[in-house]
Amino acid sequence: MRVLLVNPKNGCISSGGDFVNQPTGLMHLAGAIADEHDVMVCDCNLGEEFGVLADAFLPDIVGVSCWMGNFSHTEEILKLAKIRRLKIVAGGPFASVAPELYLELGVDCVITGEATEAFRDLLSANKHIFPEKIIYSNNRGGLLPPSYHLFRMGDYLSPAKSGLYAGRKGGVIFASIGCNHRCVFCSGGYLGKWRSRDVEIEVKFLKNNGADLIWFGDASFSFNRDHSITVADIMRKNEIEWFAEVRVDEVDINMLKLFADSGCISLWFGIESRIDAELRRMRKGLRWLDVERGIQLISDCGIRPVGFVLIGLPGQTRQSIEETVRWVEEQSFPISPNTLIPIPGTAIWNEAAKNNMVPNIVELARMVSDFYYQQSRGPIVNLSDANNGVLKEAVARINNHNQELCRG
Repeated sequence: MRVLLVNPKNGCISSGGDFVNQPTGLMHLAGAIADEHDVMVCDCNLGEEFGVLADAFLPDIVGVSCWMGNFSHTEEILKLAKIRRLKIVAGGPFASVAPELYLELGVDCVITGEATEAFRDLLSANKHIFPEKIIYSNNRGGLLPPSYHLFRMGDYLSPAKSGLYAGRKGGVIFASIGCNHRCVFCSGGYLGKWRSRDVEIEVKFLKNNGADLIWFGDASFSFNRDHSITVADIMRKNEIEWFAEVRVDEVDINMLKLFADSGCISLWFGIESRIDAELRRMRKGLRWLDVERGIQLISDCGIRPVGFVLIGLPGQTRQSIEETVRWVEEQSFPISPNTLIPIPGTAIWNEAAKNNMVPNIVELARMVSDFYYQQSRGPIVNLSDANNGVLKEAVARINNHNQELCRG
C-alpha cells in the first residue's frame, strides 16, 4: 500500500533546546512499515505542503500525527484529505486522549497509545474499510528502529540557532517509552508502562550523519537505574555528548558521575513549585528536600541543571507563586516557566471539566494551537487562585532572569 505519513505544522517549532523539531514518532512508525509498504513523509514544519505531495503520491492511506499544538493545522489537512477522498488514520498524544473528536472531524480510524504495531497490523489487513473506528493499543510493544532514510535528516541535524545548545547539531532518541508516574497535570502515561529500548544503532547513525549532541526525549531517563547506566555507557563508547530529562528523586551520586564521564552536559527536571503542599497536590511523589538534594548532586558532578516550574495550577495563590518566582530568581542555572495546559484525560482536566472550569475540547485545542503559533507565554486556562496578571508577571520575571543568566 502507498502510505503518506504527515507531521502537521506545530507552532512550537523546536524541541530539545532550539533544535529543529524531529518527528520521532513518525520515524519509528515508518520503520515498522517501510519494508512492506511504499512510504512517503510530509513534514509541514519543513515547509512541505500536504496537498502537493498527496496529489503526486496518490496514497491509499494517510497517517497523521496529532498533538494539541498542531490541532489547527491538522484540521486543515483533514479537510484537504477528505476532499481527495483519502482514508485517514490518526494517532499521537492528542488523538489518544480525544479519539472521538478526530472521528467527528472525518478521520476513518484512530489508534490510541503506542501505535506502531497496531498500524502495521492494520495495513497488513489491506482493507480500505476499517472494521474498528477506534483501535486501543495494548501499549506492550516497543519502537522499531526509525527509517531515517525517508526523512530530511540534513534539516533536522542543522545547527541550533539559539538557546542553551546554539551551534550544536542535535539528534533525538528515545531510550524508553511510557511512564509509570501519574502526575495530575501530565498525559505522559498514554503510552502505557515504562519499557526500555536498545539505542546503539540510532546513536551510531546520528553521529555518523553529523550530530554532535543527543537529546534523550524519555519521559524520565532516570526511571530504571540499570538501563540509564547502560545507555550512558553506549554514549561513552561512541564519544558523543548528550542530555536528558530526569526526576531529581531518581538520581544518585554514582549514577551522575557515570553520566558526567559519558558526556552528559545537562539534565532537565521538573521543579514545578517551591511549595511542598503544591507538590503533594500534583501527586509527583516529590518533596522539596528531594528537589534541593537533586540539584546539588547534579551540580556537584559538573552537569548543568535545567529546571522547569509550572504556573497556574489549582490551589496556587499570589503568595505561593511569588515564593516560587523569588526562589527561581536566586538560582544560577536556567529554569523555564510553563503555564498550565489542562490536558484532556488528566486528573486536572477531569476535575476542572466536572466543575465547568475549562472550555470544550475543540475550543481548548484551538487555543493551545494558537498559543504555540503566537509563542504567547500568558495563561491559556487559569485554574489558580491568582489572576491572569499575576501569572503573566511571574512568567515574565522568570524569563527575564534567564536572559540575565545568558548575558552573564
